[in-house]
Amino acid sequence: MRTIIIGTLLISISFLIKSQDNKIIVVDSLSNKPISYASAYFKNEKIGTYTNENGVFYYDKLDQIIQVSHIGYYSRIIKLPIKNDTIKMQPHSYILNEIIVKPSKRKVEIKGYYSFRSFFTISGHSGDELAVYLPNNSDENKFIKEIIIGFSTKQYIKNSLGIAFTSIFRINLYSKKENSREPDSLLIKNDLVFTSDILKPETIINVSKYNLQMPKDGIFVSVEWIGIESTDTKKLITDYKNLIEPFVTTTFEKTQAVVYERNKFKDVNWKLVDKNNKFSSALKKDNFYTPRISLSLY
Repeated sequence: MRTIIIGTLLISISFLIKSQDNKIIVVDSLSNKPISYASAYFKNEKIGTYTNENGVFYYDKLDQIIQVSHIGYYSRIIKLPIKNDTIKMQPHSYILNEIIVKPSKRKVEIKGYYSFRSFFTISGHSGDELAVYLPNNSDENKFIKEIIIGFSTKQYIKNSLGIAFTSIFRINLYSKKENSREPDSLLIKNDLVFTSDILKPETIINVSKYNLQMPKDGIFVSVEWIGIESTDTKKLITDYKNLIEPFVTTTFEKTQAVVYERNKFKDVNWKLVDKNNKFSSALKKDNFYTPRISLSLY
């Protein structure tokens, strides 16, 4: 991951994409509906991409082994080329306990780091993911109402490029791994994918309809960068060399947060962000940065 700090930002962009005559469409095995923004990892080359809004991704070399994954589906490992250029994904079978949410007069509780002073912003490339742990210190059973994230909207970047595009990103909620400090399993089978059009300095995402109870062991909230999409052609570009939205605001105020990062196409393992990270060293800080992310609970 890299940092954007206020100052002169030189950006160059080229949409001269190399020829990609081969394409795959990823669909639901039951409904045959396209699956948008599934990840496709090319094991031979150790690179990755995502399907676009129509469930399509492109590739160059025929002799490839790929792993296709998406929230709510079993992953598949497939050797290319394949018949009909179609990959069918089998949905997970979820057995959920019935949850009854009773009306409550309790005030909404805010838990997290959004209220901390913003110091600088972080962005990423396609496949990057940044996660922060929010502990549960309450004895009450509370549900997650909203995810609150501090973003920096850099409209001047888009204006300087003179190109009509939007960035695609995903919000993930993970449980905490048992006997570990790392993120573990996804807690919502639904895909929380958004475009940069929704970004505000205080972006609030309502997730109350999922009736997700705050885990006793706490929760990880992550931002995953997918790519940029042309508003004219709807082509998804995942090999863009510069940083893309969203720009997540962070704080250097001392917190009890646990922060991890990874790129799911380069190394699926999470890497702990500690005080020895390159940003703290460059800015001469004696502690690590924390994304300004909170949850509202009720």
